[in-house]
Amino acid sequence: MYRLAIVLFCCFLIGCDSSTDNNPTNFKERQKQLFYEINHKLVYQSCQELMRLHREGKLSNSTFYPDDTAARQNELPKPIRSLQPTRVNVGENMMDISFHHGKDGIQSLRSFSNEFGEPKSNSEDTKGFGFRSDPFEMDKFSGAESLDYLNENYNHFQMELIPGLTYERFPDESPATLEEVKQEGESMDMLMDFMMTTIEELAVKTQKLLHQTNHHELLKVCRQMIKDYNKGVFNKAHISIHDASLKDLKHIPEIILNLEPVYVWFSKNRVMVALIGGMGHAGVTAYMNNEEAVAGDDNMKLIDGLIYYDDGLREANDDYKDYLKSLQKEALSYLDWKRKQMNLPIPKRKELKTLNEINQ
Repeated sequence: MYRLAIVLFCCFLIGCDSSTDNNPTNFKERQKQLFYEINHKLVYQSCQELMRLHREGKLSNSTFYPDDTAARQNELPKPIRSLQPTRVNVGENMMDISFHHGKDGIQSLRSFSNEFGEPKSNSEDTKGFGFRSDPFEMDKFSGAESLDYLNENYNHFQMELIPGLTYERFPDESPATLEEVKQEGESMDMLMDFMMTTIEELAVKTQKLLHQTNHHELLKVCRQMIKDYNKGVFNKAHISIHDASLKDLKHIPEIILNLEPVYVWFSKNRVMVALIGGMGHAGVTAYMNNEEAVAGDDNMKLIDGLIYYDDGLREANDDYKDYLKSLQKEALSYLDWKRKQMNLPIPKRKELKTLNEINQ
């Protein structure tokens, strides 16, 4: 409540509850407003308040629209509500404030949570990036580029406004009506639910792989599968467990199926058993020859010939290996584990469907 009081007090001082008439309706005027005419720090603080309320389960919904009831609209702090965005989507650690402009595309403000500490600024010489279309290429920005230059050269670009708050422009694929915006929002909400389910299930799968599976037995059956693959026992090299043929499933040992992998992927001298794929990567790779099993930045050796790989080993903080060890006692996601380490509350989440329920 103290932080909310500060936000509202600051809002009163600078007059952020602007009238409807003061809000721009065209793309360029809105862009100018978002870059230069709003209080970025105040918007950032308001975003932090919303994400905190979301983690505490105190928001009526995670997505807000301009035709929501007055009661729901009033859940948005004034610095955000006064902008009259087309959609506001609030997550545990990130939120988007979006403005749809039909054929001109979408522009949005994206804020990142300070739950684990205040976000750091980008490097001094890189404040953003943009994608050229012909030829396709990504350019980095210093932050001194004009809006005219950015708009003329990039359909999609991102720029840091302040640490923890960025501006992003998307190509001209904006939904034409509010109803279409809502349909798109529902799809995004489903995707976020799917991602949360995947993250929570991955913690259980990783616990099973690292701490509840006999690694020597796992290596033994993997090497037998590699031999079977080279003999033509399997129909193909990349086998998705969800839609695999009964013939292929019959030749995958129970110790592997118990890990609930999303796919197995063969080559002549190794097999990859993936616990997750697409939005992230984690699993185990077994090699026929021990000397080929060399650990790198994003993997670690379980035993000779068996390598565990995980994006978190490369992308997360230095404590990620400590997190993997902690799974022996409790199957928490990495972020929930960090919250527990820092005596922060674990978010109150709605009951999520399992991956099997979503796939059905």
